[in-house]
Amino acid sequence: MRELVQPLRDGLRGRTRPGVGGASRALAPDEIAAPPLVGRGTIALAPKALRRADVLAAGEGKRRAREIDMLRTYMLHKMEAQNACSLAVIGAQRGVGATFTAVNLAWSMARRRDQRILLVDANLRSPALSSRFSLSTHLGLTHYLEGRAELEECVYEVESGGKSLLVMPCTASDEAAELLASRRMNELLDRLRRSRPEVVAVLDLPALLWCDDALGVLPKLDSALLVVAAGRTRRAEIDAVAGLVSEDKLAGVVLNDYR
Repeated sequence: MRELVQPLRDGLRGRTRPGVGGASRALAPDEIAAPPLVGRGTIALAPKALRRADVLAAGEGKRRAREIDMLRTYMLHKMEAQNACSLAVIGAQRGVGATFTAVNLAWSMARRRDQRILLVDANLRSPALSSRFSLSTHLGLTHYLEGRAELEECVYEVESGGKSLLVMPCTASDEAAELLASRRMNELLDRLRRSRPEVVAVLDLPALLWCDDALGVLPKLDSALLVVAAGRTRRAEIDAVAGLVSEDKLAGVVLNDYR
């Protein structure tokens, strides 16, 4: 590979900030820091389990892991310059390694220790993270968006070798596009914005040209990383994605399966 919540309202009334000339004014909702995001429980995975989940970043020192770390550093610098707290990982079509890239990028980011990294499975048509991280029977993004659970009930801390990553899995839904474009999704993204810079979210989204799910949520995210596959992704597909993602939002491109 080569690399080129619901808003907190209780207890907020009456909070003020000094204004011009010492006068006080009420804080806007987006100026109020969100409470720390913590996992509902800890899922401890052995290094072998991570490798079975294709987490190459767990094998520090190997060439592909170093490439992922280089991508991590590039993306974090790019997001910091954009004041971004959310990153969409997308492919033009399925099967180009977008989920693989999202998982490894998030785990590599989590190893930095200076921020909490939240990996969100936002592919409600074809979930992948629950099986990778032994979360198949747990609550997740789908339950939150449907109003059947709160955010703190749907986030889990995956720990291995003294390093941890916050993971929000999901289950399949026939209303994927509607849920990702819903008010509850807006509230989740608002919570993430009020958690920056302490929390950075990496969202694994469905392929952009496969269905319309990502189109409803992508404009609300801060940045995007496009994943393409050598010999598989056509130039016409890249051009189509470029027409759907604004230039200022596209933070980078990853080429997989390069030989």
